[in-house]
Amino acid sequence: MQIQFNTIFFGFLKTLLLITIICSGLLYAGTLYINPQTYQFGENAFPPYHFEINPVTNELYKVFDLDNDFQFKTYDLKIAEDIAGYKEDIEPILSKWGAFDINFGPSEASHSSKLSTVMSTDVNNDLEYSETSLTPMQQEVHVALYKGEVEAIAYTDNTVGVTPQIRILVANPEGLVGGQTTIVKGGGSSLLGHIVRRYQEAGVDRIELESGNSGYYMSRGWKNKVENAPQEEDFVWDLTGDSESEGACGTGSL
Repeated sequence: MQIQFNTIFFGFLKTLLLITIICSGLLYAGTLYINPQTYQFGENAFPPYHFEINPVTNELYKVFDLDNDFQFKTYDLKIAEDIAGYKEDIEPILSKWGAFDINFGPSEASHSSKLSTVMSTDVNNDLEYSETSLTPMQQEVHVALYKGEVEAIAYTDNTVGVTPQIRILVANPEGLVGGQTTIVKGGGSSLLGHIVRRYQEAGVDRIELESGNSGYYMSRGWKNKVENAPQEEDFVWDLTGDSESEGACGTGSL
């Protein structure tokens, strides 16, 4: 039992240290909340889109895919089949995203890559704790797919009796590189909306979101849990004049 405790404890410290390293460069990271029952889905809906380059001006412009949409899948980690599915389908993707060259491209891609590693570590630690403590998992992993490919992943905590929390949300870091025109955008935003809708249908009246970009989410209806907390400016990277994204800690790029 002592060995198991040490394994869990030091695994937790390792994750906490990694999160601290990632968050240390952010101006502010806080907890946001929203009432799903009053969330305006129409105003926050983002269909899939790509960027194309104007051959005359060499600037990027958005091209929305009106023929396809994002599909969603949930892995309930208290179900053995879903745990196996997560390990087979999603864990390798998180490993791939975590190994993305973080020295290439803007910091948003770097954040998404690092947070992918944090998510994988968190899930494994929680699964290990659940096995040793015989406590059923309450967490879920949600994914957004575009044409069968995973483009965004979220890890949520749905512990009974506690306000549900979106702990980490990341998008494919390859799609966050400035000037990238081959990978679909909008997966994270669509996944966030999908999760909020699930809680709405379940009758939940408050969910929380850990974010290092409070300004972005507050502009979309989220409120700061800490009254009068400092608010950072929206993170925007723009290498061509028409590329916009948001950074976060705990919640990655959308």
